[in-house]
Amino acid sequence: MLKRKVKVIHKKIKDKKMTSAGDERKRRIVKHLIYESNKTQLIAYFYSASLQLLKQYVCLFQSKDPLIHKLNEKQLEMFVKFLACFIKTEYLQGKDATGLKNLDIVDNILLPKDQIFYGKHTETVMAKYSKGDSELEEFKINVETCYVNAGKYLQKKLPLNNPVLCAMSAIDPIARDNANSKASYYLKQLPKLAVNVLKPEEEDPYVMEVNGYMLDENLPATLSIRGTGDKPDQHVRVDKWWSEVRKTGKYPCLTKMVFAMLSCFHGPLVEASFNAMGDILGNKSFNMNLDTYNSYQTVQYYLKGHGTSAIKLFTRTDVLNGPIDMKMCKNIKSSASEYKKLQEEKREDREAKEVYHKKRDLESKKAYKKKTEKEENEAREAHINMQKQKYKKKQEKKI
Repeated sequence: MLKRKVKVIHKKIKDKKMTSAGDERKRRIVKHLIYESNKTQLIAYFYSASLQLLKQYVCLFQSKDPLIHKLNEKQLEMFVKFLACFIKTEYLQGKDATGLKNLDIVDNILLPKDQIFYGKHTETVMAKYSKGDSELEEFKINVETCYVNAGKYLQKKLPLNNPVLCAMSAIDPIARDNANSKASYYLKQLPKLAVNVLKPEEEDPYVMEVNGYMLDENLPATLSIRGTGDKPDQHVRVDKWWSEVRKTGKYPCLTKMVFAMLSCFHGPLVEASFNAMGDILGNKSFNMNLDTYNSYQTVQYYLKGHGTSAIKLFTRTDVLNGPIDMKMCKNIKSSASEYKKLQEEKREDREAKEVYHKKRDLESKKAYKKKTEKEENEAREAHINMQKQKYKKKQEKKI
C-alpha cells in the first residue's frame, strides 16, 4: 500500500509541469518546512502571539453593538499592553494618552532580550536551541526590531489623544458614575466638535440638560446581568439605554447629540449591505475549489445581470418536442464525470491515509484556535504582571 501511494505521488509530480517559479516556490517550502522547521515555527508562533492583541482590538469593533464610546479607552488599553511586551514598566506607569504619544521609544527603555514577551508556544520552541545559538540570537534581535517598529507605527497612527474620541467616551452611561471620567466636561465639548447637530437656540438648553443629566438619580439601570466568578458584568447596549432616556423626554437636546454621535459607527451589518457579491455567492461557495468557484460566480453574475434564473433561462415551452441544447447536455455529462473522478481520487487518498494514521478524535480548528488565544492571553498577562512586580520590588528597595 505504501509503495502504491509513493508511486501515485511520483506520478502526480511527474505529470505536473512546473515552471521555474513553481520549482523555486517548492524549494522554498521544503526549505522552511523541513530544513528550517524550528526557525519557521519560531516566526509563526511569535506572529500568532504578538498580533493576537491587535486582532482582538480590531474584532471588538466588528460586533453588532455600537462601540464608538469605547474606542478611546480600548485603543489606549491595547497600546499600553502592546508596549508592555517590550518596554520597562517604569516608563509606562502613570502615563496618559499624551504621555504615551510623546514617549521616545529608544534602546535604554527596552526590556532585556530575554525578558521580552515572545509567547508561550514560541518559548517552547526556543527551549530546543542551545544557549547562544546564532539563529536564536538573530531571532531575538529581529523580534526586538519588530516590536520597536510596530510600537512607533502605532504611536504615530493611533489617535490616542483625539479630542473627538475623548468627548465621545462621555456618552457612555457608566462614565457618569465615575468621578474621574470628566464626563460633564466632555459632554459640553461635543457641540463645539459636532457643530452641525444642534441649532443655535439649542446650545444653552443643552448645557443645562448636561448639568441635570449628571445629577439625575432616576435614570434607567445600566447593568444588564451581574457577573459571577470570572465572568464580568454585562451592561445594557448604549443605544438601547439612551433610547430609554429619550422616552422620558427630559433631555431632548442631549439625546439628539448622543444619537448623532452613535450614528458615526454603522457597524458590519450596514457594511455588508454594500457588498456587491453578497447576493451572488452563497455561504457554501467558500468550500469550493478555485475552478468551480470561478465558474459558479461567473454563471451567477450572468443570471443576476439578466434578471433571470437557471430554470427560466433554459425553460422549453414544449417539453417533448422543443429543441434540446446539445452543448448544455454535453457540459452536464462532462462535469458529472469530472466530479466522479475527483471524488474517486479523494476516496483513494483518504483510504491510504487511514491505513498509516491511527484514527483519533481531532481537536476542531475553532477549538484549537480558542485554546491557543486563551493560552497566549494568559501568558501576556503573566508577563505584564511579572514586570510590574519587578518594578514594585525595585521601588521598595529604594525606600
